This record gives sequence, structure tokens and C-alpha cells, in this order.
Amino acid sequence: MKILLLTVSAGEGHNAMCRAVSEAIGSEYPQAELLQLDLYKSGEQTRAQKKAAWMVNDGYFLLAKYAMCPMNRQYERLKTKDMKKGAKRLRKNFVLPAKALVEDALRTFRPDAVFCAHIYAGILMGDLRREGNEAARAAWVAAIFSDYDVPPYAELLTGLDCIFTLTDENDAILRQKGFDLAKRRVVGFPVLAKFSKPSEQAEARRAIGVREHKNTLLILSGSTGFGNMAKTIRRFNKCRSDFQVLCVCARNEKLKAKLEREKERGKFKKDLYVFGFVNNVEVLMSASDVLYGKMGGASVTEAFNKFLPVLASKKLPLQEYDNMVFLREHGACEHIRRESDLPRVLDGLFDGGDALERMRRSIAALRRPDAAKDIARLLCENRSAPPQKNTAETE
Repeated sequence: MKILLLTVSAGEGHNAMCRAVSEAIGSEYPQAELLQLDLYKSGEQTRAQKKAAWMVNDGYFLLAKYAMCPMNRQYERLKTKDMKKGAKRLRKNFVLPAKALVEDALRTFRPDAVFCAHIYAGILMGDLRREGNEAARAAWVAAIFSDYDVPPYAELLTGLDCIFTLTDENDAILRQKGFDLAKRRVVGFPVLAKFSKPSEQAEARRAIGVREHKNTLLILSGSTGFGNMAKTIRRFNKCRSDFQVLCVCARNEKLKAKLEREKERGKFKKDLYVFGFVNNVEVLMSASDVLYGKMGGASVTEAFNKFLPVLASKKLPLQEYDNMVFLREHGACEHIRRESDLPRVLDGLFDGGDALERMRRSIAALRRPDAAKDIARLLCENRSAPPQKNTAETE
């Protein structure tokens, strides 16, 4: 069997999904042949692909940094519109640049199934089916909604064989957008198996060299960081509860150096451990009691698979805000509206009450640690789906 995985480097979440699904397929179906393509970075990049790659990654982060509010308002407006006849600009900027790459892969690789880890990949596969591409119509094609809400342009995916979602609470919206719910599978967000393996907290703390018997706050700032991290950590000086802080700066060397300087100068009253780029985030999560950071589907799912409650940072772009609203309503996270609230919130979690345990119970009801395996099974066992004879429902 041959499985084609299509992704887009918009941050790392979609690539992480593909890695998780590839790992699960390799474990459960070792005979499968896999091909993973980035719509805009695989092969010889054209000028249009380079432009699209910049817009979905660098352009997105620039807007999130300098124009988050208007960007979020436009995103919410797009979610309420029927875009079946209003997606010309999207297709020109994000679909057509990848068309030749995917057509070539379909022709030479002849996949039995296609996993679309980004909505643009799903739109492209739907368009190819509508145009009569034989390989696209013969393959079993599935796309995933990587967040807890239905994204803009979702209605352009109704001609695919399956839609993977994180929840069934959006079924009314899916029906309104023309989806056949028989094609919807609630599987969750796929992450690597190491995030689903149980581990002892004390053992994890010993492994990374931090105190074993202290409450622990983990901060994942990412490569760009968010806000003034040094100022944020200084706010913890006002907390009456005793805890230690693990801060991962990833590839942000400037942030790492600044935190280490301020730590040496005694600016922080809490024990602070500063990390750069790490490849053991799962161990850091196992060692922690609370995560403070963004609300992307990948990082939230990795945390939840470790039963790690999440505090959402103040400013959240687009789908991350929707994720926060959904998870807050289900008792699995808290939103820090003002950073000045952090001491009060952390004291409430670390004061020995049952607040953390209540959040963990909410997480238990939402987590789907076998998502990658479930997706692998659906892709590999539906590989012999018959060719699509009627694609009128695509648009």
C-alpha cells in the first residue's frame, strides 16, 4: 500500500501531525510505502511556492505580532461565509502553486490513500478530483481539522472521502456547510507515541536535574517567544506558593541569554531552569504540573496526553483563541487575560486544593492518545476505496 502525506510548514503543527501518522503507520503497517510532501517546500521551489511559503509562515507570524486583532476579526468573518464561490484568491495564492507538485506525485507514486494535514492540501485534492484527475479520484482521501472549531473554507472539502476532527460538537456546523456526517471521524490530534507513554513525575524530574518535590510550571515560548518573558517570570516573585519554573526558549538564543543573565543577577525569586532547543519535551511535560503557553493543536494535545493542565497566554491568534474558548468551557484550561493575574491563578492551582485535579479530570474526558494509530488504520484499511464517479458535491 502507498500513502501520500501532504503538509504545509505553517509553524510546525502540521508537519508534526505527519510525523506522528508516519510513525504510527510504520509501527502498525510496516509494509506500507510513505511519501511526505510539503506543498511549498518539496521539489524545486517555484517563485509562487516561495511566496506561498512566506505568507503561511513568516507572514502569519508578522500579522500575529503586529495586527492580531484585525486578523482575528477577519478570521471570524470568514468562518461564517460560504466560500464555495468566493475562493478565487485563496486558490491563486495557495492552491495553484502546489498543483504541479501534487499532480506529479499522484502520477508517479500512485497512492492508495492521501492524508491532507492542512486545509490547502485538502482543497487541492478536491479540485483535482473535480477536474477528473484519475489518481486523485482513485485514492482514498482524508483531511483533518487540526483545531477544535471548523476552519474557514472547510466547505471546499466536502468531496473528500473522510474528514478527521478533534470533537463531535461541531456537527451542526458541518451539516450546514454540506458535509455528510457519515464521512466524519472523531479521532483527535495525532502526536508522537512518546507523548502518550505514562511516566513517573519524580523520575522525569530526576532525568532533567530539577527538584523532585516542588510544584513545577513549564513555559514553552517557542522560537519567537511571546511577550516579555523576563517580565512574565518576574511576576512570579509575587506568588505566595513555592514552585519552580522550566522555560524552553527553543532556538531563541537571545531570549535564553537574557533569562540567564537576569537569573544570575537574582531577579527571579523562584527556581528557574532555562532550556534552549530540546528534543525531550515529553520528559519536561512529565516533570511538570502546569503548562503556560500558546494553544496550538499540537502542543495542547501533547500536554493533554500527559494530563498536563494548560494556562493559555494572553494574546492568541485565530484558531488558538477558538481552541482556548472550547477547552476553557470544558474545564481543561484557563485563559490569562492579563499577565498581572498570573500570581493569583498560580497560587490558586498550587495551594493544595483540588483545582489541578479537576482540570485533569476534564482533560481525561477530552484526550485521545490513540489518534495517530486510529488515523493510520483508517488510511491503510480504506486504501481500496473505489474511484469517485460523482464529484458534483465537491463544490
